[in-house]
Amino acid sequence: MSEHSQLSANDHDQEIEVQMNAISQAIIDVQNKREPTTNLFTLYTYTYQMCIKDFGPYLYQRIGELILTHLREKVCPAVVALPQTEFLAGVLAQYNDHLLVSRWVSQFALYLDGRIASQNETQWHAYVSTTSELCNDLFVNAVLADGHVKEHLTFVMLETVNADRHGNAVDWLILQNICQMLIACGNGSREFYYDVFEYHFLLDAVHNFYIHTDGYLADDYLRRVEEQLHEEEERAMRFLDDTTLANLGDILYSLVQWEGGDFY
Repeated sequence: MSEHSQLSANDHDQEIEVQMNAISQAIIDVQNKREPTTNLFTLYTYTYQMCIKDFGPYLYQRIGELILTHLREKVCPAVVALPQTEFLAGVLAQYNDHLLVSRWVSQFALYLDGRIASQNETQWHAYVSTTSELCNDLFVNAVLADGHVKEHLTFVMLETVNADRHGNAVDWLILQNICQMLIACGNGSREFYYDVFEYHFLLDAVHNFYIHTDGYLADDYLRRVEEQLHEEEERAMRFLDDTTLANLGDILYSLVQWEGGDFY
């Protein structure tokens, strides 16, 4: 390589690093709730220039690393430290902060996401997600899937439902928003939501149904069954999505039919 060619290559690398450093610092600023040092238009321009020079995969990787580092080092420890009485609200607050960062990144990474979606570039793999989907995946992997957080999330959500069953006042809006968060973080898949909450909720609903209908005879049994069905359905309608509500109805009505109480 000639001296002139070597100089051009070095200048090119330096320009990319300057742009990447500006993008990185801006992301760190927003993560820490500071005004970013570089405006969105400039960040979009840097992103566009990096993509057309085939540095898109490098940019994508660096964005992921920055998001992941923040989630692991700051967000997850903050969630783990939450007291039980503030756990659901605290998780939701951290997710909403993360969502703001994700949406902000998506604004300047618009061209990058377009390149990913087109799947025409040989350096992109078919499994690569958009930056928004990447942020969801990272929040799940670094925060929600943490052993303590996941287990405690299931426990507190079920405790909230059971508190309502016992007539105690609960914040249904927070529980509803947590369910929506779990579904949204799945990027179109309900697997994580099912694993964390829906599976356990349905088991708990069946157990509660048996407790409150067992031992009743004839007319009293039918009356009690009908009351329990309506109570569980009304409760579920406050915070569950249509799919979970339908699953709950199918299971409970199947139990009634299985026990010979097919009166509907």
